[in-house]
Amino acid sequence: MQYCNRCRMEIRGYKRCCPLCGSLVTGEGERPCFPTIRKKKVSYVLFQKVCLYILIMLFVSMILVRNIIGEWRPWMWLVIFCGIVGFMDVMLMRTFRQNTLKTVHLQGYTGILLCIIVDHYTGSHGWAYAWVVPIAFVILMFAAIMTALILKIALRDFTLYLAFDTLMTFVQLLPIHAGKNIFPLPAQCSMAIVVLAYGALLIFGWRAFHSAAGRFFNV
Repeated sequence: MQYCNRCRMEIRGYKRCCPLCGSLVTGEGERPCFPTIRKKKVSYVLFQKVCLYILIMLFVSMILVRNIIGEWRPWMWLVIFCGIVGFMDVMLMRTFRQNTLKTVHLQGYTGILLCIIVDHYTGSHGWAYAWVVPIAFVILMFAAIMTALILKIALRDFTLYLAFDTLMTFVQLLPIHAGKNIFPLPAQCSMAIVVLAYGALLIFGWRAFHSAAGRFFNV
């Protein structure tokens, strides 16, 4: 219990000064009944406002560069598009921040999309289809597995994510048949690795897949 010698009264709680006269108090203060919650230094709302302001600055800077150059260049549209995608990606991360697996997949597919777009607007050299996309699908598959193992997520709770990744990896057949992937060997290896990895999980964890499918389709 704390005590104010000037007011001659006892003060509950923990005070550095007397709430009446402002003089220093003596004695030991009482511990608070409820734990104090620390305020976040940077709130999510402030973070969103900062990201939005950066996006606006990007627009304004590109318009300024256009006025200096005198015309719109393809790379300027690419910068604006990447800024919009980046802002949307940040918003999605904020929305699904409680679901780590969904956040990992959103980041992975956003990165794949950006690489394809950058390759297209920088001369269509084919490096995105030949190398980045195949490697990204393999990394995405094993990143999901490692994330689930680290967070101790049951197989039935993330097997559908892996099934979606396995189906999406066959999208690499489209640029191969369209002639945009001039070196298809990495894509073929990527599809084989992903199929074999998911096939092993499917064979040895059939019950988990059946349980997840039943819950998803309400069977």
